[in-house]
Amino acid sequence: MVSNSIFCRGLSRLEYNTPRPRVTIHVDGQGPGLNKPYTTLDQIEGTVSIDVNHTTKFHDIDISFEGYSKVSVERTVQVPGQRVAHHTFLRLRQPIEPDAYPKSGFLEPKRSYRFPFIFVIPERLLPQSCDHEQSDVIIRPTHTQLPPTFGSHGPGGSYLNDMAPDTCQISYVIRVRILKESPGDSRPLRPFVDVSRKLRVIPIINRELLRKVNEKGRQHSMRREKPVKCGLIKQNLGQLVVTACPPEPILLDHLGSGTHTTDTAITVHLQFHPKGDEQPPQLKTLQIKLSVLTFHASTPWKSHPLGVDSIDPGEIHQDLAIKEVPLSSYSFASTGWTKQSSSKGPTRSLRLLTKERRLGESLIQGNYYTTSITVPITLPKNIHFVSTFHSCFISRIYNLNLCVSYYMPKKSILKSTLTLKVPITLDVAAPFLWDGSKRNEKLFTPLTLLIP
Repeated sequence: MVSNSIFCRGLSRLEYNTPRPRVTIHVDGQGPGLNKPYTTLDQIEGTVSIDVNHTTKFHDIDISFEGYSKVSVERTVQVPGQRVAHHTFLRLRQPIEPDAYPKSGFLEPKRSYRFPFIFVIPERLLPQSCDHEQSDVIIRPTHTQLPPTFGSHGPGGSYLNDMAPDTCQISYVIRVRILKESPGDSRPLRPFVDVSRKLRVIPIINRELLRKVNEKGRQHSMRREKPVKCGLIKQNLGQLVVTACPPEPILLDHLGSGTHTTDTAITVHLQFHPKGDEQPPQLKTLQIKLSVLTFHASTPWKSHPLGVDSIDPGEIHQDLAIKEVPLSSYSFASTGWTKQSSSKGPTRSLRLLTKERRLGESLIQGNYYTTSITVPITLPKNIHFVSTFHSCFISRIYNLNLCVSYYMPKKSILKSTLTLKVPITLDVAAPFLWDGSKRNEKLFTPLTLLIP
C-alpha cells in the first residue's frame, strides 16, 4: 500500500510539471513599466483574465491590493549574514460573487475567465498594522499613514531614482492567487498560482503630523556659533553666529513626473560679535546641499529617527544610508554688514527666531554686526524625490546643509567655514484631496478590508 506521504510527493511532482493557468492583470490606464501613479483616494480599476490549457480544478480565486515593505540589515563581522524583515501593512480584498465562478469547480480550456476589480487608495492604515512597542503617542498616527512607493522596481525592470538603498523597499501590488485544496497538507488551501503587478503610489502625508515630529526632535541645530580666529597663535577676534528657521515644505507633484510644483526659500541670519573694535569677516559664499537620510531596521522603530544620533552604535537591527545632493551656491558679494548696538535690542528677524523657534538668542554687550541672505531652494529634476515619511520599518527625512565661508581681511587669506543643519519637509501637492464632493464620492468601495 502506498503511504500518503509518497502519494503527496508524487502528486506535487505531477503538479510541478503541469502547465499552470495563465493570469493577466490589466489595470485601466496603465501600460508596460511604471506609468500613471496613484495618490490618496484614487481608484484603481482593472480586470484579471485567467486562461488554461487543460481542465484545472480550483477552490477559490483571491484578488487583492497589497502594500508591503522589505528590509535587510547586514550583521556585524562577528555574526555574518543579514537580518531580514517583511511587513505587509495593507491588504484590500476584492469580493467575487459566487455566480462568477464556474459551477463545476473547474477552469476549462478554450475559455477566458474575466474578473473585474476596483480598489481605492485609503487615507490611513488600520491601527492593527502598527502594533509594536512605541515610545510616544505620536508614533502610531505617523506609522499608519501610507508610505510612498520606495526603491521598488516596476514591470519590465523600470526603476525611478529615489535614492533608496538596495537594502529596503516599499511596494504596492495587485496580487492574484488561485487556491486549491491540498491533500495531506497542514493548510486546507494553498495557492498553486501567485502572480502580482506592481503599481506606483504617491500618497498624501499629513503635514501637521510631520511638523509635530520635527518639533519633538533635538538632532537639528538651527543655531551655530564659532570663534573667529587667525594668526599663528589663533587670536580670537570675535564670535560668528548663524541662525535659520526650517523653511516651508517643498511640494512635490502628485503625478510623479519628477518635477516639483512649489519651491521654497530660506533666510540665513548672521551676527558677528567683535572682540574690541575688530571689523566683521568678509563673507564669501553660501553653499547649500540636501542631505537625504534613509533609516531602516529589521525590527520596528519605537521612536522617530530624526538624525544620525538616532542610530545606536550597538544596535545590530538598525541602519542608516546618507546621500548628499548639491543644490546651489550663492555669493555674499552684494551683502554687507550692518552695525548694531545691543542697547537697541535684537533686530526683528532675531526676535522672530527667538519667539517662534525658541533659539534662545543671547546678545553680547556692545556693538555687533548683522546681515542676512534669502535664497531659493530648488530640487534637481533628474531625481524622483519621495515625500518625508515615517513607517514601522523605514523612514526618509531631509536636511539642508548650509555652509558659510568667510575670511578676515588684512588678517588672513585662509578661508574658514561654518555649517548649519536645518530640517526640511518634502510633501505631496494634491489640491483636489480636500474637495468635499469628490472626497465623499470616493470613500465608498465594495471591498473587504483585511487586517494584515
